[in-house]
Amino acid sequence: MARLIGEIPLELTKAEQVLYEFLSKELPDYITIGIHIMIDGFEMDAVLLVPHMGVFILEVRNGGELTYREGRLYINDRMGGTRVFRPEQTKMYRYQMKRYMHQHFHINPLVYELNCFPLLRIQKDALEKMQGMENHFLFQEDFADTRTFLLKLFKFYTASAHLGPSDTRRENDPVFYDDLDDEAVFEITGCW
Repeated sequence: MARLIGEIPLELTKAEQVLYEFLSKELPDYITIGIHIMIDGFEMDAVLLVPHMGVFILEVRNGGELTYREGRLYINDRMGGTRVFRPEQTKMYRYQMKRYMHQHFHINPLVYELNCFPLLRIQKDALEKMQGMENHFLFQEDFADTRTFLLKLFKFYTASAHLGPSDTRRENDPVFYDDLDDEAVFEITGCW
């Protein structure tokens, strides 16, 4: 069972309840889960510290259906409302986390932002139109079991540009990533 940092709030949405229950019961003990972590004034729903892979920021999204029309992605909730989905929030969390890790721990691990829809089945027609964004989502079927979830995390990890063929990388790429080793995870969790 994964190590949990932080308290799971008493009042949760159904999506948060599903996510937190899955994370706390299904993930292996080498993964550390931060719940409602505050970084520079931003509260992140869940942060996974996965040694040798990086930091995964999970933003829980409620919604009954995802649709794509007029060049935009929409979330249709179960109450009949529709709103434009804006992934900027999780992107901002990613940059905040990268800065936090660098300032406080002097490391530059890989950081991934993932939008979690634990109650929503994947909408293939919507995802096919979202060029480049499809790797930033977790849907209901990704929470089927531990293996499926970990394979999805590994897919995000291997899809990172730093692991691509050498001809796809810029020749003088100045960005180097630090391995998020067990010692770094221990130091980070001691501060949270």
